[in-house]
Amino acid sequence: MKVFNKLNIRNSSFFPINDLKNKANYKEYLIVERDGKVLRRIFLNIFNPEHREYLIFIHYISRRIKFFYKSQVSFNILSRDDPWDFKVKLNNNETFNVEVTSISDNQWNFEMLKNEERITTQSNKEKIPFHELIKINKIFPDATFEAIINDYRKKKTTSKAIIPNPFYAKAISTLGRIDLPKKKLSEMIDMAITKKEEKKHLEKENTILLIDNRTFTLEIDDFQKAFQELGDRFELSPFIEIWLYTGYYSSDDGNEAEYSFIPLKITEVQSKMLKIMADKNGINDKRITYT
Repeated sequence: MKVFNKLNIRNSSFFPINDLKNKANYKEYLIVERDGKVLRRIFLNIFNPEHREYLIFIHYISRRIKFFYKSQVSFNILSRDDPWDFKVKLNNNETFNVEVTSISDNQWNFEMLKNEERITTQSNKEKIPFHELIKINKIFPDATFEAIINDYRKKKTTSKAIIPNPFYAKAISTLGRIDLPKKKLSEMIDMAITKKEEKKHLEKENTILLIDNRTFTLEIDDFQKAFQELGDRFELSPFIEIWLYTGYYSSDDGNEAEYSFIPLKITEVQSKMLKIMADKNGINDKRITYT
């Protein structure tokens, strides 16, 4: 923290309320802006994409039950990726689907995140396939790994052969860059929704779309401007609900977590309930933070 105090650092408007001590599955980024100031962002950091989707689903469904139902409600996941990400049934016989998509303002850094997730996942394994070592060395070139690969190739080791993992339990540091977005935020949001709408799956009118916000530098004001530019885009979508989700941290089971939701399309009843909750808690902006 002493280093932070020497820098001109500001926290993003997308930022957790609670202290991060002993919190799990998060990553901190310090982004140097053009004016020399530093933006501090906290990201939900889950290595497995399927598990990330699951946690986002758990965060949504738990808050839905807490805020939109007067009595305790339980749920069952009826199916996974068949064809929607989740098909859910509540014990009040309500059934609906949940689909998760994502947006990012920096494709290069987004790809780097996925690569980091890949190598971190593999670093937990004592042995890996030879082709995985070759793949990771292409992503993160290393002279030591290259020498190991050459030795295996001299021995005519097959790509599927299982070998000792040379980066087992080792950390690899990476340096990212922030490129200017090639598309406006409103276009990115519209494209994410459109791609899901174009799927031939049935039951769109009974499906909730969660947009996972994985942008690096965009703030709440940027999103509010984009929402205004999109006008009635959300209301015209066949999905029954659309939410923008921003995750900060979470335990593996999704219970100890902090994240925020911005409602883009919800029912009239939900809108009234959220307004009552916001007024009661003195919330002036349109972000609803859940912990």
